[in-house]
Amino acid sequence: MEINTLIRILVIDDHEAIRTHVVSFLQFHKDIEVVGWGKNSEEAILMCECFYPDVILMDLSMPLMDGVSAIRTIHERYPAVQIIAFSHNNEPLIEDALRAGASCHISKTVHLHQMLNEIRECIIRSSHQPHLSTVDLPAPVSVTYGVAQ
Repeated sequence: MEINTLIRILVIDDHEAIRTHVVSFLQFHKDIEVVGWGKNSEEAILMCECFYPDVILMDLSMPLMDGVSAIRTIHERYPAVQIIAFSHNNEPLIEDALRAGASCHISKTVHLHQMLNEIRECIIRSSHQPHLSTVDLPAPVSVTYGVAQ
């Protein structure tokens, strides 16, 4: 299943191997634009402010600020951004993420194709149409985090 508009996505995970694997996979789909990636919640908040993603795939267990706190902060500042909790199946943490504003949860144990379908389904279920895909975006901002070129 594909959505008719471009989904601008930000991938946040403190494990470089997971982050790189997910970003590499997502970049090959015509309805997905990976606008950036980062390794912690602070980077997620900064990159959200700089790149206006439609979706954030957010790891829940990270150093510094946990993913649940970042979800709460981003959801308050940018309620149109769909945040997908991305974790191993830790039920209490998932419930906290959903209460904080996450649209849905995707397990890190699913196959990448299933993950992509779940991202698309989450967008459809939330009745969210990507809000910036037809708007001129500001020029890219130079940051030291992973940003799609």
